Amino acid sequence: MLIQTYYPIDNIKFYLAVIALLEALAVYTWQFRKIPGAMVASVSQVFKGIWLISIVLYSTSTELADKMFWVVAMKLAGLLLSGSWVIFAWQISRQKKIWILSQNTV
Repeated sequence: MLIQTYYPIDNIKFYLAVIALLEALAVYTWQFRKIPGAMVASVSQVFKGIWLISIVLYSTSTELADKMFWVVAMKLAGLLLSGSWVIFAWQISRQKKIWILSQNTV
């Protein structure tokens, strides 16, 4: 079944350039992975790239099954991205333990 849609993305080349820039930034950040937060920042850049490419492929696909696949990929990448940003903020704040786990509850 073909679905006719109006493409909301006017300039796909711009999105592809941004995705390439994000992935280059992830590769650059990966070399500093021993510094707290750098590895998680690199992984979150990859999740941003997956999220953006899912949006691009969602808007250009014509089949319903393809659109549903890219919507699921977009939602999953967004969920993983938000989790990675929480871990990134936790690591760069130099927290040693999670407060709840450090409490002695008997």
